[in-house]
Amino acid sequence: MTSLFNILLYLIIILPFFIAFSAKTKETFHRILIFSFCFVSSNMIMRLPIFFNILDIIPGTWNWSGYIYGIIWNILCYYLFKNFFTENNFFTIKIDKINIKYIIILSLVTILFQCILSFLFYYSSEYNFEVLLFQLTVPGISEGMLYRGILLGIMINCLKDNKFTNKNHMGVILIAVIFGCVHALWLTQEFKIDFNIIVFIVTGIMGYLFGLITIKSRSILPSIIVHNLSNFFIELISILK
Repeated sequence: MTSLFNILLYLIIILPFFIAFSAKTKETFHRILIFSFCFVSSNMIMRLPIFFNILDIIPGTWNWSGYIYGIIWNILCYYLFKNFFTENNFFTIKIDKINIKYIIILSLVTILFQCILSFLFYYSSEYNFEVLLFQLTVPGISEGMLYRGILLGIMINCLKDNKFTNKNHMGVILIAVIFGCVHALWLTQEFKIDFNIIVFIVTGIMGYLFGLITIKSRSILPSIIVHNLSNFFIELISILK
């Protein structure tokens, strides 16, 4: 129940901004419902092996099974709801090469940013092959599919341009906010709010950069690669320290 309330809390935070910047149409209402369903269901399915040990079929100390279930569910959600964001379908490995130089530079800056943070501020840790392998593979795929492949596309289709920013950029910002909340804000077992502002800022910035890479490439593939490499280098530098 705590996990469900956590996920609903993230929605409560982001939906008012989502609705405020969206066009007021029947189609928008449907997309917001789909956005909410995909976000809640995917996050809950990723947690299933934590709740039910019988579903934890992949051995290890990390939630391999949950992330695999999340990937499968995200693929299913995409095929069920892709008609609601056809104009902003980033759920593809085909990269738009028009901005390829910008994508490469932004990707390198993103990885370097994480490496510097890891070197300066993160704690040292012992060598653990499973941690390195996990961070190099599934988190970027599962989270990339959900946040950049599904949620970002749905959100952009709902938003409208305004005098301060265009809807693409606003969508990237709002998804970055919810991405930061997922990593930094949670309810304890006593239903008290625990919020780590540093984690929120760092993961929010990373979510923003992943979003920019996705918008420029029109594909989730580059952001998935950068996400996994960033996670991997964080762990590797922590071990080397």
